Amino acid sequence: MKLKFILILLTFVVGIASEEFAEYTVQKGDTLSKISQDKLSDPSKWKELLKYNKIDTPNLIRPGLVLKVPDYLSKKKPEPKVEAPKPKVLASLTLFLGDVKFKADKDKDWSPVKPKQGFVLNDLVRTQEKGKAEIIFEEEPATVINIKENTIIKIDKQKDVRAIFLQQGDIHAATTHDGKKDVKFKISTTSSVAGVRGTDFNASANEAGDSIYECKTGLVQVSAQGVTVDVPAGFGTKVENGKPPMTPFKLLAKPKTKPPHVE
Repeated sequence: MKLKFILILLTFVVGIASEEFAEYTVQKGDTLSKISQDKLSDPSKWKELLKYNKIDTPNLIRPGLVLKVPDYLSKKKPEPKVEAPKPKVLASLTLFLGDVKFKADKDKDWSPVKPKQGFVLNDLVRTQEKGKAEIIFEEEPATVINIKENTIIKIDKQKDVRAIFLQQGDIHAATTHDGKKDVKFKISTTSSVAGVRGTDFNASANEAGDSIYECKTGLVQVSAQGVTVDVPAGFGTKVENGKPPMTPFKLLAKPKTKPPHVE
């Protein structure tokens, strides 16, 4: 019996010792009602507050008195708001002309672009008739994308490689090579994926999913249906939706413009 009593007493003492509370010093002008509103989760439990502090009557609440407000009566402080980290800007708008808009991947509506606007992963950029835009992936080595009219692209990134998805339309891309062998830029369409390095090239895609690549300098590696072809400078290839890339063909040289004849 004595052992049982000791265990009960120890449990009671440990409970008191582990009980947490906050202290509040009564200020001039404070009332029990005001303190209960400010400090208690349920102001109607003011009697429990008095009982906890062994105060017989509210008249004993005077300035300078230190009240203990136990956690089980206390008004819980709101959890601090943790702001989600802002998505990393992958590309920035350097210039635009005409009707150019953008939207986040989950947004319903398109919004007009602003000068020097930044784009994050999965942002879409759209140019309409007579609209043009230029964006730059600023991470070295820089890659510049010229977006021609009636074109839609999506900003992408695959592991450590910057990329875009060309939904439809025409783009011109120029990226510099820093001497490494790894691919620095990728472009994908409905029907194909192209990896480039040290390259100046054109790419286009139509609504049927067909795409065309024209390599000006460097090398473009075009893959589709498990087949990859190397497209060197001065060559191009076409990928029809659902088919492998065509054998690279030589691009026609642009005719030189003769100066006007002067009599």
